[in-house]
Amino acid sequence: MPVKLIAKVASHHLADSPIFVILFCLVVTSAALIITIGPMAAQQHKKRKEPLKMWLSLQNVQIGINGISVDADLIVKNNNQKVVTLEEITLYFTENNEIHALEVSVYGATLPSELKPYQELDLGLNGLADRPLMEGIEAEAWVICNIEGQAIESRHTLFTM
Repeated sequence: MPVKLIAKVASHHLADSPIFVILFCLVVTSAALIITIGPMAAQQHKKRKEPLKMWLSLQNVQIGINGISVDADLIVKNNNQKVVTLEEITLYFTENNEIHALEVSVYGATLPSELKPYQELDLGLNGLADRPLMEGIEAEAWVICNIEGQAIESRHTLFTM
């Protein structure tokens, strides 16, 4: 049956017209493009990273007696259904409109550290400022954790220096 249909179309008087040939070529080209580009577009969609669901709570931020040491507690919870790796933690705080970024020593885990699904880590942080900090002023602190290549920021916490 399909052979008879093709024979009828091929013998039809419109089959010899240039418009029919152009339309036929466009249909074949479009089908070929869809077949080749479709899987590539689907693969690109799979490569996109979904944002991680993490819970970060920065607490008990304190300046040491020497005015240089900064201590804090951090709770990190993995709210994902997969294992994630906590790679790096940076502590930020303000001092009179100046933002300080401190590399911190971590107590309670060794970085990089894997967190299982719904696992919680209770960490101690200690960093050193490059100069003595002002005392008695109100400041804001937060952390940015590098987890699976994504920078995740905690809420900002107010504390007195």
